[in-house]
Amino acid sequence: MGWARQEYEALGIPFHLRGKLTDQHLQQIRTAWEDDADHSSGGIPIWVGGMSDAALRRAVRYGEAWHPA
Repeated sequence: MGWARQEYEALGIPFHLRGKLTDQHLQQIRTAWEDDADHSSGGIPIWVGGMSDAALRRAVRYGEAWHPA
């Protein structure tokens, strides 16, 4: 997700929405992988990183692995 506010400003994306947007994107990826007609190669392991409570929740909800950094 990132922590550098400047990166989000450069792209015109509100920094405070980064968690919500990441969750939405991960859910869309998971949904696409559930439909063999849409994505026939199957799922790809998602590693979620971060030390915040939100990162840990995201790892449990969307990931196959967690990385602390």
